[in-house]
Amino acid sequence: MNKRTHKHEKYVRVYDDEILPIWSRRFGRMLMHRLGEVPHKAMVLDVACGTGFATLELARKVDPSTRIIAIDPSSAMLEVARKKAGDMAGKRIFFRTESATPRLSFANEVYDIVTCNLGLGEFSDPRAALRDFARVTKVGGTVVATLPLRGTWSEFYDIYREVLTKHDKHEMLARLDRHLEQQLPEPDTAIQWMEKTGLSDVKLDVEEFSLLFRSSREFFFAPVVEYGPLAAWKEIAGTGRELQDVFWYIKQAIDSYFGDRAFQVTVKAGCLRGLKKSADAGLMPEPPPEEPEAIELVTGEVDIDELEAEAAGQGQDDDGSSEGYDIEGEEALIDPPAPEQPQFAMGSNRGPNDIMVGHGREFEVDEDSIEASEEEIEAFQSESRAPVSIPDLLEGSGFERTGSKVKPMAMVVPDEPETPMYEAPMTLEGEAGTLMPPPLEDVTDDDVPLPDLEVEAEAEAEVETPKPRRPGDPDTTPIPD
Repeated sequence: MNKRTHKHEKYVRVYDDEILPIWSRRFGRMLMHRLGEVPHKAMVLDVACGTGFATLELARKVDPSTRIIAIDPSSAMLEVARKKAGDMAGKRIFFRTESATPRLSFANEVYDIVTCNLGLGEFSDPRAALRDFARVTKVGGTVVATLPLRGTWSEFYDIYREVLTKHDKHEMLARLDRHLEQQLPEPDTAIQWMEKTGLSDVKLDVEEFSLLFRSSREFFFAPVVEYGPLAAWKEIAGTGRELQDVFWYIKQAIDSYFGDRAFQVTVKAGCLRGLKKSADAGLMPEPPPEEPEAIELVTGEVDIDELEAEAAGQGQDDDGSSEGYDIEGEEALIDPPAPEQPQFAMGSNRGPNDIMVGHGREFEVDEDSIEASEEEIEAFQSESRAPVSIPDLLEGSGFERTGSKVKPMAMVVPDEPETPMYEAPMTLEGEAGTLMPPPLEDVTDDDVPLPDLEVEAEAEAEVETPKPRRPGDPDTTPIPD
């Protein structure tokens, strides 16, 4: 069950106004259209019902004798759903605060229909979730689930990948690939997920629409992003300064590519539907992964002449030609093809499937809801602060960075040696920031000041040497007042 934290309470408050209209409702309507005929007095299970949009749409579609069990791990979301259900709550719709992980608490073959609108992303293993949906479905029943497919947020992911590639973030690139594979499957992969549960007649319908954001800042702070995939995106980039640097580069890239135009991102909505024809559906374990082919190790004597012959024949095609090599056998200089550049959406006029997010209003920054340090938040807000991981900008400039400030580098002065007889003016030579005396060969006799002997003699004459006191002489030492 979800803890009722300040962030979650705020998420519940903004969900129906900011997220449902542009996100969940589009997927929920797909689910209703693909649901098919609902039998009389059916038992329906709605998994991850949220604030009840799909649940209430389903209740209006079926006959009054149908009973709907709606579960969600958030009690705050269910409170909103109960208020919206009104008199139907407790009579036709029964809400339960329950999580579907690690598995549903219901027995096998209980429900005629199992639905899940955008809930698969909450499971660590969506394939296991679909298998559990099939388990609790009766023979002849239907499982329907919606999910975003590969291609959703594609414009953002292209920029994300470009930034990580440019800065050699190989581990982050691997995490990004795993995230896409699990959360945004290809259409064929999504179909395979459902087919491996044992369901039949699996179909996948796809609809595409766009979301428009006025700037990178509005994109990151839009509730559909902030309470949606942003947390997973930040996990890919790590923590601390590294996270801040990556998202600073992404923010700058979005603003540079799109300028004054709206940042348009694509959403590919998918709806999976499968029919349970066998009681074994949902109970069938996935086949074990195929074992790699055994590699035969050949040992023994090696004929050097044969190796030399093979090396001499390298680069030749079957017809004896040497494509990619010159006539003397050395590799020809062939320019490699230019790497394919990622394609970015360049914005567009608002069409029938485009949704303007935010309508130009500024979203309030809430540190508690972001769950990030002030430095991380500043990565999205600051227009001028560059990441600390750009040392090449300051290298050789005579400046250094301290925190968020740039100041001249401290001059390195060696320990003061013993006072020399000749103190010549110091000059800046050698390495930058080091004080060096002029070379000795540049010092002449004319440069050395000589003492004035006559002046010193007169000074000595003026000094009266006191005579020693003899016994019997009076004491002339003055007595202090």
